[in-house]
Amino acid sequence: MKIKGIKFIEISYPTTALIHSQSNKINADINVEVQYDQNDVANYFLTSPHLNMVEEPLEIWETAISLLKIYNGSNLLFYEKSPNEGQDNYSSLLQEVKDIYSDKNERIIPIKVKNWDIEYSKTPFNKNVIINPIAANFTRNYLIRLSTTEIDVFNLLLLLSNGLDWVSLYCLRDTVSYYSREISCAFFKDVRKDARVTDKKYSAFGNTADSFGLIGLSARHGIKKESTNKIEILTLAESRSIILKLIKSYLKLKYQIS
Repeated sequence: MKIKGIKFIEISYPTTALIHSQSNKINADINVEVQYDQNDVANYFLTSPHLNMVEEPLEIWETAISLLKIYNGSNLLFYEKSPNEGQDNYSSLLQEVKDIYSDKNERIIPIKVKNWDIEYSKTPFNKNVIINPIAANFTRNYLIRLSTTEIDVFNLLLLLSNGLDWVSLYCLRDTVSYYSREISCAFFKDVRKDARVTDKKYSAFGNTADSFGLIGLSARHGIKKESTNKIEILTLAESRSIILKLIKSYLKLKYQIS
């Protein structure tokens, strides 16, 4: 069964997150629209011209999940206010996919799949989609537009959507390091300098994130012989701040995003 037409992803929306004016009227790659029911209760929908290009139920679901991950990643990066808050205040959750204009009646698209059926790394973007140039004037929309063609931006946003626990932070640090060093070792030094992350702090994060003796079950490694006496310990809040600074400096120096 093929499902054509405009598709809306109904999402939960945390109260601390922000709804922005750049709705689907300017045709960005990913848009959020607010609609109110008869009781004046707000319902939030994520829409995308890329989602409208697919018709197979499984592909619709895969595209919806990937778009939402990109959206959540950009949300965390741009609207993170305090590293202590973590990602929960900035992440929306997929509820169901709807076509609210189908035959003038809201219709829930009957898509039921298991999580392991989803290929999360598959790009949700269709190269034939053309967006309104005005949309790219907004920094966040420009970043998402870059993720349609630049694999480093795409992967960073996907990883950010996983949140900011110790393991995710380490993955993000690895990713920034990898893509920076692909340009040059000097560029990676420039990124750390711009982010004001010293070699000492950079190493302290890695040592803390690795150590079961320091952070227990949250660590990247299990129990092993280690000496923690001489290790500078960072808090999770400090670590979040360091990694987010590195990501922002990388995007600033490579893509002039600030």
